[in-house]
Amino acid sequence: MRLIPNEQSADFAGTGQGQRNKLMKTPAMNYKFLLLILVLSAFAQGIGYGQESVPSVNESGTDATLSRLTASPVDIIGFDSDVTEYHVGVANSVTQVTITATATDAGATIEMGKSETDKNTVASGSRQMVLLDEGLNTVYIWVTSQSGTIKKIYTIAVGRSVDSAYGWKAIDDFNTLRAAGNRSIDGIWSDGTTMWVADERGDEKLYAYDMISKEEDPEKDINTLDAADNDAPDGIWSDGTTMYVANDPSFFEKIYAYDLATGTRDRDKDINVLEIAGNDNPEGIWSDGTT
Repeated sequence: MRLIPNEQSADFAGTGQGQRNKLMKTPAMNYKFLLLILVLSAFAQGIGYGQESVPSVNESGTDATLSRLTASPVDIIGFDSDVTEYHVGVANSVTQVTITATATDAGATIEMGKSETDKNTVASGSRQMVLLDEGLNTVYIWVTSQSGTIKKIYTIAVGRSVDSAYGWKAIDDFNTLRAAGNRSIDGIWSDGTTMWVADERGDEKLYAYDMISKEEDPEKDINTLDAADNDAPDGIWSDGTTMYVANDPSFFEKIYAYDLATGTRDRDKDINVLEIAGNDNPEGIWSDGTT
C-alpha cells in the first residue's frame, strides 16, 4: 500500500476526491467554510449576521399634529405641521372665513374656537365657518392625540381691515415672510413695486417681495451681504439705484452699498466715515437724496 502524505492530494478514479479531502483538512479553509454556513443560516432565518433584531416602535395614538390647514377666501402660505402660528389678512367686506383642519392621526381630537370658552369639537377635515370682527381675530385649533397625553395648539391670526381713514389695512399685510425664512425683520424699503426686507439673524441677505402678490421675488434678493461681512443687516435705504445697508453691530463702522438692479457690491459708494463721527453702531438709516 502506498502512503499519501498529508500535504499532497490524491485523485481517486479522477473524481477530484483528493482535492476535497485536502480542502476539508486545511484548518483555515474549514473556518471560512463554517463561517459561510453560519452567515447563510442567519439570513435564511430573516436576520442580518452580526445584528440584533430591533422591534419597531409603535407611536400610534401620540400624534397631535395637523397634516393640513387651509382657510378661505384667503390662503395660508407655507403650512408646516411643526409651525403653529399663522397670519392672514382680509378686506373689511369679508365678514367670515372658512377654516379646515385635518389631523395627521385620524384618531386625534380637534377643537376650534376664538377662545377657551368658545370652542367646539369638530371633525377632522371638516369646513368650519368663523365670523370676523373688525381688526384682529385669533382662531385657536386645539389638537389632542388619541391617547390624550399630547396636546398642540395652532393659531391663525386673521386681520380684518378696519374701514376708516387711518384704519388697519390688514389685506395689505405681508404674511409670506415666515414661509420665505425671513423671520427676524429689521429694515425695510420699497420702490413701489418691490419691497426689500433686512433679516438680521437670517441668511445674510435682503429678501425681496412683490408688492402686489406679497410673494417673495428671489430674483431680486440681494445675496452678497455675507461675502462683504455685512452679516447682520439692519436699516436699509435706497435712492432707486443703490441700496445702502447698515450692519448691527458694524465691525467696519460703515454703511455698505449695493447695486439695486444686480445685487452686487458697489464699494465706491460705501459710507466709511462713521467711526470718525463716533457712529460705530448704525441701525436705522434714511436719506432725502442729498443727506
